[in-house]
Amino acid sequence: MANLDLIIRARNEAQAALNELDKSLGGLRKQAGGLSGGLAGLGNVLKVGLVAGAAAGAAALGAVGAAAFGVAQSFEDAQHTLIAATGASGAALDGMSQSVVALHGSVAGLDRSMADIAAVMGEVNTRTGATGPALDTFTAQILKMTRITGDDGVAAVAGITRVMGDWSVPLEESSGLMDKLFGAGQAFGIGLDSLAGKLVQFGAPLRQMGFGLDESIAMLGKWEKEGVNTELVIGS
Repeated sequence: MANLDLIIRARNEAQAALNELDKSLGGLRKQAGGLSGGLAGLGNVLKVGLVAGAAAGAAALGAVGAAAFGVAQSFEDAQHTLIAATGASGAALDGMSQSVVALHGSVAGLDRSMADIAAVMGEVNTRTGATGPALDTFTAQILKMTRITGDDGVAAVAGITRVMGDWSVPLEESSGLMDKLFGAGQAFGIGLDSLAGKLVQFGAPLRQMGFGLDESIAMLGKWEKEGVNTELVIGS
């Protein structure tokens, strides 16, 4: 009977936390149009201007040459990173390399080197098997989210894909999962790595008690905010 009371109380807390998380996500979507799609809208505000001076002469040509060399070196570093991470070659490597270049020139790649983007893309490909547009989209979402949270991109891929595996979340629903994890971090102050780790660690007992993924994200986030000992509560 005591165990049943604990489960009922936990379910009530989960519903309250889920309502709070939904409210937080609603506010974030109004501000940014949703993490999975709206952050791309930042590109409308972030513009880079290039001004050429007529008196630049040979100095400008030298700068262009140095910049071109730097880009070529960055591209080569990115390719080496992709090969090390995925073992790709031929057309597969060429396709991912071009995707890295495209992401580097987009809002998702702001302040990221090509090698950093390639490392995230390689991890996504290795852990999910995604290729083509699905790989590009997942990688872009990770880059956008971790730029805001400050988390390491490769580690974030590992954490999120483990949650996907443990909770049977298909690849096409990954953007929604990232929205919820990001929203929980904003609403409850729980780190992405901590939340992902708890969702995997306690996934089986939570599902046995009838909790869904959304409820579990909200409840674990709320417990983190309130200083609840998750191990003790779930263990009991």
